[in-house]
Amino acid sequence: MLKRRYDDKRLIIQKHVKALFDLPSISKENHTKLRQLLDGALKHLRALRSMERPVDYWDDVLLYLISGKMDSTTNKEWENSLTGDDIPTWHKLIEFLEHRCHILEAIDRKIQMQSSSTSQGKANQARSAAHLATNKALYQICKGEHFIFSCSQFLKLAPEDRFKSAKENKLCLNCLWSLSHTVKIWKSSSCRTCSKRHNTKMVEIFVTSRYCSYNITVTCLVLKQISECLPNTSLNKEDFKFPQKVQLADPTFYQSTDIEILLGAETFWDILCVGRIKESVEHPLLQKMLFGWILGGKYPSNSKHVKSVVCNATIKSAIELDEAIAKFWQIEQVYEQPIRSAEERDCEQHYERTHTRNNQGRFVVKLPIKQDVLESLGNSHDTALKQFPSLERKLNKNPLLKQEYTRFIKDYQVLNHMQLVTSN
Repeated sequence: MLKRRYDDKRLIIQKHVKALFDLPSISKENHTKLRQLLDGALKHLRALRSMERPVDYWDDVLLYLISGKMDSTTNKEWENSLTGDDIPTWHKLIEFLEHRCHILEAIDRKIQMQSSSTSQGKANQARSAAHLATNKALYQICKGEHFIFSCSQFLKLAPEDRFKSAKENKLCLNCLWSLSHTVKIWKSSSCRTCSKRHNTKMVEIFVTSRYCSYNITVTCLVLKQISECLPNTSLNKEDFKFPQKVQLADPTFYQSTDIEILLGAETFWDILCVGRIKESVEHPLLQKMLFGWILGGKYPSNSKHVKSVVCNATIKSAIELDEAIAKFWQIEQVYEQPIRSAEERDCEQHYERTHTRNNQGRFVVKLPIKQDVLESLGNSHDTALKQFPSLERKLNKNPLLKQEYTRFIKDYQVLNHMQLVTSN
């Protein structure tokens, strides 16, 4: 059944042909996208050729299809490469695209080298200017040669003390620079936290519980957006039933809104309290916190509304993939003439000398014995003879054991598993 379902050649051929037509078009010349276009076309053509489709006679269709997906600059270069009224072939387009990719790769590497050297020169320039300015950036509290907004002693002060220190040093409350600075040269802005005309470094965030006297002071990074709106869609408030004494940290939790502040794990464990309510497996649980009860977990929503999700991905170009594959087959390369050790050669010769084939068609071969090891054993005949009297005395003391032992030996003789040896 599996073979009948998944070995449908007609369906497989249709999928490969569809994939050829669905190859992405290129709007701007780019060696990576151009390489992906060529590799994608060749991949599907190899698959169709393995299924005995006449792809070698599709030159005109392939030329029209692939050239229509190339960017305008590459298309222009392709037309310039054609001479006279000769009809181009698919093989010629492959050679052109490979050569075009090499050219664009070389140009891209050169641009990257130039931009890297330019940015390095700018960075060196900036460092020189900073060294010249350090003598003028003396802070009166610690007498250090640094700017006030990077002073550790200034940051440890309370907000009121920071205001006082800034005024004593005759600094602008907005940019923490000297009052003599020129607005055209130093562009200052409002505080990113409260939008007032003072510096963000002079603001602390106090988070206070609405149900008790607990409060904390946190240092936050100011971002335009912390995350997507949570929950993803607004929920039905009637679906949630809470005990009357439960005081929620967010009474409007069911509304999809922006996140105002994100507390880290170092704060989370401090505000966690003992208390948990779980109505059922299909409903979220209630957890008690110092700021009130919070709701979390799975919610059985029937909403078909889908919101976009932001993901970070690392994409490697096809060139790096080709290099990785090349290293793989170079490592796994098998030599045509395997190198055998002396023992392996002896085993092969022993097999050729001693192997036979019985009536049932099976191969029979004698067990290989190392002659040097056999000779090192010495004469074991006398040792074996000494064991027989000892065994006979043991069996004579136990008639039942002697009877079973004798029967066992006779069975082996009948089965030709052993035989009597001669006196010599």
